[in-house]
Amino acid sequence: MAWRPRAPKSKWHWARPLHSQGDASKPGRFQDVYKDQPLPPNFKMVWCQVVVTGNTPAGFFESFQRLGRAGTVFAAVLVGRHRSVVMSLRTEIKQILRVQLKKPRLTAAAILTLALGIGATTAIFSVVNALLIKNLPYREPGRLVVLQEGSRDGTYPPSYATYLDWRKTSKSFEQMACYRPGTCLVVRDYSERFTCKWVSANLFSTLGVTFLEGRSFNAHEDSAGGRPVVIVTESFYQRHQRGADGSPAVNIEGRSHDIVGVIPSGFRLSGDADLFLPIDPRAANEPRDQHDALTVLGRLKPGIGAAQASAEMQLIAAQLNKQYPRPTAAPSVALVSFRDWVAGNTRSVVLIFFAVVGLVLLIACANVATLLLARLHERQHEFAVRAALGAERKDLVRQTLAESLVLSLEGSIVGLLLADAVRASLLPFVPPEIVPLVRIDVSVLVFTLLLSCVTALLFGLFPALRFSAFDLVRSLKDGERPGSRSGHHRFRRTLAVVEIGMALMLVVCAGLMLRTAVRLSTTKPGFDTEGLVGMGFQGATIRLYREAMTPQGMDFEKYAKGLEVYNRELLRRLESLPGIKSVASVYPLPMTGSTSSHPYHPEGRPVPGDGHYPFASLYSVSPGYFKTMGIPLADGRVFTEADRWGTLPVVVVNRTLADACWPGGNPIGHRLRLPLSFPGTSYTVIGVVGDTKHSGLHEDPMPQLYMSCYAFPATGMLAVRSELPTAQLVSAVRLEVARFDKEAAVYDAKPMEDMVSATVSYSRRMTNLLTIVAAVALVLASVGIFGVMSQRVGERRHEMGVRIAVGASPRRVLGLVLREAAVLTACGLLLGLLGSFALTRVLAAWLFGITATDPFTFAGGCLLLGTVALIAAYLPARRAALTDPISTLRCA
Repeated sequence: MAWRPRAPKSKWHWARPLHSQGDASKPGRFQDVYKDQPLPPNFKMVWCQVVVTGNTPAGFFESFQRLGRAGTVFAAVLVGRHRSVVMSLRTEIKQILRVQLKKPRLTAAAILTLALGIGATTAIFSVVNALLIKNLPYREPGRLVVLQEGSRDGTYPPSYATYLDWRKTSKSFEQMACYRPGTCLVVRDYSERFTCKWVSANLFSTLGVTFLEGRSFNAHEDSAGGRPVVIVTESFYQRHQRGADGSPAVNIEGRSHDIVGVIPSGFRLSGDADLFLPIDPRAANEPRDQHDALTVLGRLKPGIGAAQASAEMQLIAAQLNKQYPRPTAAPSVALVSFRDWVAGNTRSVVLIFFAVVGLVLLIACANVATLLLARLHERQHEFAVRAALGAERKDLVRQTLAESLVLSLEGSIVGLLLADAVRASLLPFVPPEIVPLVRIDVSVLVFTLLLSCVTALLFGLFPALRFSAFDLVRSLKDGERPGSRSGHHRFRRTLAVVEIGMALMLVVCAGLMLRTAVRLSTTKPGFDTEGLVGMGFQGATIRLYREAMTPQGMDFEKYAKGLEVYNRELLRRLESLPGIKSVASVYPLPMTGSTSSHPYHPEGRPVPGDGHYPFASLYSVSPGYFKTMGIPLADGRVFTEADRWGTLPVVVVNRTLADACWPGGNPIGHRLRLPLSFPGTSYTVIGVVGDTKHSGLHEDPMPQLYMSCYAFPATGMLAVRSELPTAQLVSAVRLEVARFDKEAAVYDAKPMEDMVSATVSYSRRMTNLLTIVAAVALVLASVGIFGVMSQRVGERRHEMGVRIAVGASPRRVLGLVLREAAVLTACGLLLGLLGSFALTRVLAAWLFGITATDPFTFAGGCLLLGTVALIAAYLPARRAALTDPISTLRCA
């Protein structure tokens, strides 16, 4: 017979038994229904198409419809087959639940252990999902990039004039927009401060923001002479003022602005904002070296990649450097994806926590695997009987894995309840743009389901394979235990070693952060915080700035003199209040997050050939600032009322800057230049003060420059030292400010002690979370070693009885068990030390005053974990030492 290729098996081959043996044109089951009635004329053709050649599920059920009643009966047969599978699954789940209820304590312990690991992992994944996977709430966020100027020292914002040149010459971007954060005063019967952003007219179209009402800015409103307009959020719009003609309007800084658009309150861009104003086009006259927190966003054209756009921007930067040479190094252009820019340092923190909770989940799986081994050990005779009655090994493995899966799903359900609480504790680490995306949604639930399946395999597969492979004849004999072979002991001991090792890694990480917290708590900020209150102040600054602006740019002399008169009177009135010792004006105030960094160069030193000058923090302060803050004077003098605009330019420097510029010498009388800010001015050093922390206690001493606010016009914050309670002081200051200037406002008043503490709150939260996770890991590891040693003692109970019967003392038996536990603990600690050296390198950036390999922390972690492990092993060891040899031998 000639060979014929076999037809491919249909995906519906299991339906073939429905054919009748007798009548080839009718399936038997249909014949029972239809008797001798004729079937539809196209039945045989469709039947062959479905059963023989196969079909897609959609076409399959379309065929049913075409067959009429015959198809309905056939569908019922198929549904019946699937229903039998469902019923079988339901029966099996009921059986698994009955088995679990026989050991409620063991089941509850396993569920709670898994809930801790799965719940924490799910909570972290909700953050990872929002930060790295989900689309940001903007139109096509993958095409958005942030453009910054870059140099060897890092990246920094461009000037507004540079942004205009980029937008005009670039061909790779569909749109390019910018914004600048700030605050403004809304004047009603009183002045109220709101966060705002000055934006380019096309910002909202670049981001794809949908307006609830109104429209975005147009080109005329984004140019000089445009009418005052504003876009507000929905929450602000609900309490807005109306103008004299009844149209929506709001009084900002003494000028009425028409509300032209309303956007959703949930819109976030570098934090919340209530109002959006057109950026002042006169900012194009500012120096190109002035970097004032301008953020530039670009939307790439379809088909243009970031690399291609970056290459074009480098060419544009080179052309601009030739056209507008700068005293500092010629900058390049750095492109960063909008997602990476939003994530910032949060990505590394979240990934650290993801790795940490992953270790906790593995410890939990190891613990549950140990519990499962104990449960299977008790059911070994049941497995042997099942095998004797015909059950195959795959059936035993399938049943054991099914039990593991049900247990894992139960842990996941409880873990989801814990995940929401853990998720809330992670929100302070998340950027404001991401916070609305961090939620338990469908994708997180799918992840939890998959995690449950993976977890079930992790803790259930090896025990299932181990206990399903045994010699049936030997296993049915009395005294023979398939679970008591040496392979099972090695597996349990390996689990205990791994648990201890992973727990040590977490304990060491938490210990490093705890030592960092202790170091930070003993670090001084460089000024006296007792009785010192810092507050924001916003008054005539914007009004005076507006009055000093000319078509040619800023008239600094007019602005400085106007601000000097304003500040002198304000400080005089505040200092006259009862209970106030001193008041000072400053910008920026330490510990508030505001910065003002400028390059400097001491005269007489060679100018850097590459244009890379060192940077120093620049402060504009009133003459009484150092007294009010309690900053010690090391040499020279501080500012007086005579240091003002038009007099000899003078500066006060801190000790770090003085030692960097004139090591071992006297800096008084030496001169400094600020090549970026004031390239034509030379400043004489008149005093040296102590170092202060600016952004937080964790930072190293940085070079600092101080100028008189009467010579370098900048204001916005107040420092007040008094004997009054904070609430009473703030109330008195606000009343006096309102009497002085009804358009001024005081905001964010806090004791400086609280501000200093807030700078380490991020590190403190991280420490608290790591400590909690490490404590959980420590408890799980101790439970694991307790379970392993308890099982080991139970298996060796007959041996212990014999030893005691032949003369071994209880102490000797106790030492025998503890020695075995000590060996396991030592192996686990060694494994944990190796892992800790790798894991702690990731924490190096968050440590202060210690290194990532701090020997005291590593030694303390080993001592703590070793002690806890031996205590956990002592309880079963003591039970073994108190074994009654007579009862043990009688039972054997």
